[in-house]
Amino acid sequence: FTNELAGATATFLTMAYILAVNPRILAESGGPCVPDPPEMGGIFGPNYEQCLEDIKRQYITSTAIGSMIGCLLMGIFANLPVALAPGMG
Repeated sequence: FTNELAGATATFLTMAYILAVNPRILAESGGPCVPDPPEMGGIFGPNYEQCLEDIKRQYITSTAIGSMIGCLLMGIFANLPVALAPGMG
């Protein structure tokens, strides 16, 4: 039982890490957001910051959905208890 608990804990922490870090890395690219004009603050403008927050939420959702689909496909078709998530490397 302790082996399963250790494995489940490691898998949960890994997936939580990916769900937290992967969207932040992707959002740092700016995505489709266009900076405000220089007189409105440029990349520090309120519209650009709001766009980045919206993109980050969308990336979190898409990372979670991608992980869910990968885990379900691995469990259903391969019959293996392997968790899959978008990679960061």
